[in-house]
Amino acid sequence: MANHLINVTPDEQAWKKAAEKWGRVFLKMPVLAMGDATKFMTGLPGCRTNQHLGTVESEAQFYPYVADQRGDGSTAINFETLEIYFGSMIHDFVPNDYIQTLLGEHADKLGMGQSKSEMAKLVLGSIMESAGEKLALAIPVAKRNASGNTTLDLFNGFATLIASAITEGKVSVANGNLVQLTDAITVNNVVDVIKNLEYGLDTRLRRQERFLFCDPAIVDLYNEGYLLTHPAVPYNEKFEQNYVEGSNRKMTFAPLDGLAGTGVMFIAPKKNVIYGYDGVSDEEKFEVLRLNADTFTVNAKMFFGVGFRTYDKRFLKVVSVAGGSAIQPNIEPREVTLAANATYDLNVFPSTGWTFSSSATGKATVNSSGKITGVAAGTAKITCTNGTTQIVVKVTVTAS
Repeated sequence: MANHLINVTPDEQAWKKAAEKWGRVFLKMPVLAMGDATKFMTGLPGCRTNQHLGTVESEAQFYPYVADQRGDGSTAINFETLEIYFGSMIHDFVPNDYIQTLLGEHADKLGMGQSKSEMAKLVLGSIMESAGEKLALAIPVAKRNASGNTTLDLFNGFATLIASAITEGKVSVANGNLVQLTDAITVNNVVDVIKNLEYGLDTRLRRQERFLFCDPAIVDLYNEGYLLTHPAVPYNEKFEQNYVEGSNRKMTFAPLDGLAGTGVMFIAPKKNVIYGYDGVSDEEKFEVLRLNADTFTVNAKMFFGVGFRTYDKRFLKVVSVAGGSAIQPNIEPREVTLAANATYDLNVFPSTGWTFSSSATGKATVNSSGKITGVAAGTAKITCTNGTTQIVVKVTVTAS
């Protein structure tokens, strides 16, 4: 039987014309291909440089009338930076390889006009769609590496930003925007764990429509756990629900494939979870070049970055899950005051893997579990180390 595999000699002009005609569409395809992830987020087009995102916190209020009386409330505008990075893609491909995959072994029965123009459009679109799928996977966990050559190196993803915010003290238990789960989530406790997260949110966050960004396995576990704890619920009416029980349907699951296995979850309204891209300027490029007789090169450039508008507890709650690896180890508080001969137990997470040392044992000592003991009036620095994470706690000892 004859082999009907197509072997069309690539027409350079046909591919270049497709790139010119559909280039702007091709550049939009990565953003569109991220739709399953970004539908829970707010897109900010026209970004080619870092953007400063502001939020207003005001204590303004009404009070009984007295002529010219002014209140004590203040108004502050706080800014977070949405970092935008310039990315490129130089991708070599053999048109015939794509054509066989996309159109099948009898593709030679198509008209040559279609095999030149439509095939070029189909293949180039497939390449850009694949680039968008990799962006979607990287959104949660990318870590900027200027010398890297993968999408994971292009920008800083949400889990990376959260880890930095914890280190900087922007996200902490004390600030009300971090909760650290010490027990693993199982099918037996998942419904209660997620419900308690809902009940523990700042009341202003609870009033908003919001999403629980998480590992898709958490959603599967929740559905299994819900059915286990609600056996009388008709399967096709309540099973596989996409909102959290007890949230008045205001907290919806937002599973992100890139969060799988990270141990990171976060709760935020759509307006606080931002992805920036260009999509409008001529600085983004798309072109096709011939490398050799059978191989072409896609040369594309685009701007991209993600970030939070604010880390304020009114708009964000970070959850670190036991067994996860993306959240950095943490210790609170960072400053301790105690009397001589008194003790203080540091709140450490995780509970294992730490070493502790005191800069002035004549003022304060610390044991292997993080218990600080005041010795004499003065100050000391307790250095806490877990892997590559190092946190310094300032200790002030007062006279007993």
